[in-house]
Amino acid sequence: MMDIGRLSAEIITLLNHYQPYIIMLLTGLLLFLAGIGTSVYKGILKESKSGIKKAKLSRLVEFLEVFTQKFPLKYLSNRLDKALGYLILDNITQRKLVSIFTVFIPITGLLIYCTIEAIMKLWYTKLAAIALCFMVPYYTFTLTLDYLKYSIKQRIPAFIDSFRSSFVSHNRIKPALQECCSNSNKHLGRIMLRVSDSSDLNDSLRAVRDRISDTWFNIFVTLLVNYRENGGELINQLYKLNKTITRYNNIEKKKNRRLIWYEFFTLGASIFSLPVIMLINRMILGTNMRLYYNTAQASGKIAIYSISALIVVRILRRL
Repeated sequence: MMDIGRLSAEIITLLNHYQPYIIMLLTGLLLFLAGIGTSVYKGILKESKSGIKKAKLSRLVEFLEVFTQKFPLKYLSNRLDKALGYLILDNITQRKLVSIFTVFIPITGLLIYCTIEAIMKLWYTKLAAIALCFMVPYYTFTLTLDYLKYSIKQRIPAFIDSFRSSFVSHNRIKPALQECCSNSNKHLGRIMLRVSDSSDLNDSLRAVRDRISDTWFNIFVTLLVNYRENGGELINQLYKLNKTITRYNNIEKKKNRRLIWYEFFTLGASIFSLPVIMLINRMILGTNMRLYYNTAQASGKIAIYSISALIVVRILRRL
């Protein structure tokens, strides 16, 4: 145990010595990643511009994947790839986002740690702070995606009703999908518009059903596939499905919204708790918190409590 503490103290001392250079290096790397993904080409020919953009994205993805496909970044990359799969992006765009965020999240965690490292005097408090700093960016990213999923699921009844109205006019699934996508939630509409443009509509519908993984949306897609394969009455079935979903959502809406806002509150408390303590301590005592072991222990406890709260709230919402 003493060897671990001594090794951690030596590593932290070395990081403290080169802290300004590390912060400048990480900040520069973030700016480099932001800049390399921004196109400044202003050509006239759209086809050439599109080709240059795709080639640039491909080179960027290949460059970043050299690092993101190695342990431990590979584990984070796989988790982000699974989370982004819900949006049904094209392959190059999804790979680009996964690669950028796989590098961005650890760098952000290191930058956050550099700002609160001063109050973590004990080695085990430093470990707790490191865990919290790496967890917060990843948690924020996944919570944003979860909120997007929640928003999409809340729009499903309106999308079904819009599709039913369009189907009455066109009496065909593909034109009805294309028409209602322009009037629905932009995220759900964009997803379904890509589905409607597919050459094999049934396979695309099954694929998006597996990605979204929502009970009511699965029933909706099953009705569309069965109608395309076997025919039958679709309008009345969609009307009954829409009424059932609306009744169920009115019951579950408040509970789900409350749990998501609990999670946002817990995340905000985890982000601002330690900086607020540092500020109040300096305003009242006028001293640096790193001078006191009891203050460092209290800060370590806050970091541990924050990690535990984030995990518990996420588990409760996923149940």
